Amino acid sequence: MDISYNVLLSLYQDFFEQELHLQEITNVLKILAIAFFLLNVYTGMFSKMANRFGTTTLPFDEKKLFSSILMVLVLVFYDKLLAFLDNILLSLDQTYSHFSPTSFSPPEQEIDEDPEMEGLLDGIGMLKLFASEALMVLQDPAYIVLLLLQGLAWIIDTALYGVFLLERFFFIGLLKVLGAIAIVLAIFEKFRDLFYKWLKLYIAIYLLIFPFFLIIGFGNYVTEFFQENIDIYFIGTQINVVILTIMIWLKLRLFKKSYDIVYKVFT
Repeated sequence: MDISYNVLLSLYQDFFEQELHLQEITNVLKILAIAFFLLNVYTGMFSKMANRFGTTTLPFDEKKLFSSILMVLVLVFYDKLLAFLDNILLSLDQTYSHFSPTSFSPPEQEIDEDPEMEGLLDGIGMLKLFASEALMVLQDPAYIVLLLLQGLAWIIDTALYGVFLLERFFFIGLLKVLGAIAIVLAIFEKFRDLFYKWLKLYIAIYLLIFPFFLIIGFGNYVTEFFQENIDIYFIGTQINVVILTIMIWLKLRLFKKSYDIVYKVFT
């Protein structure tokens, strides 16, 4: 089953662009926004006329009028705003995407590629790999534990990665619906904070992937550093088991703490 970034991104785009009918929702909300704008202008005009009857000042609050017009324009070009944010924030994902657990590939043997012998060479390569792993297990039984921990670490990283991306894209899609409603209500000054909160939360959910990639990359870097600098057989394997166990525990702690840090910064 392919749970790579591009596959999950494609599922998100297909669902929220084809099944959600966001354009139909925003069209209705645009009409509602214009009605709220006119209501806001008329109520502000009448209240100011009553308070300043006989003066030469304009019968409305200029700042409130311009801010209300701005919110209406934001909703009119809401699809453009979403496209702009998505293009910027999705492009940032590529910065650390090479740390993704789904981008892992085993080291390749330096062999000459021959289309006719490709299947045979692949089989020979697998046999050599299996033989070398079996030899290591016979020489050091602790190597089995190390292999199991490596597999467990990869499964944890991949499972968290897939769940995180699905959760992230779902909430982004949900915010696309709620954002239009927040903009409509933001026409009234007392609800203006809803739009700013929505914008900060929209960006924060996108940026949550950065700590995830950095945790994976940092954990793998530290693990590889100790593995490369410990060359003693038997003792080295046992130390690597301890290091990998600690890194699995540390990753799980960092995943939770990184969420809290990003939310505190943007909310």
